Amino acid sequence: MCCLHERNMIHGDLKTGNLLMSDDMESVVITDFGLAGIQGQAVSSGALTVHISPPEVLQNPKAPRTQSCDVYAFGIVMLELLLGRYAFMNMARDAIKSVVVSA
Repeated sequence: MCCLHERNMIHGDLKTGNLLMSDDMESVVITDFGLAGIQGQAVSSGALTVHISPPEVLQNPKAPRTQSCDVYAFGIVMLELLLGRYAFMNMARDAIKSVVVSA
């Protein structure tokens, strides 16, 4: 993620399903750059993964993405690793949006 951010890029969809761990568990590779873009660039599709999206994106899915969005998603990944389960397990999209936006 730092490598991307140093180049003014964002991943846009950083989640556990887009992380691959090496057999020796020494390194992780980020995959799926379908929503990657330039820092602050407007998003035309409004595509997002609800459970890793920060409040500002949930309120406006076409808002420009920032490095802060990736950092928020990284925090969700860390929480999921700590919990050993998805952060918003068994919650509907609208319920997740409500919890995140009102927090």
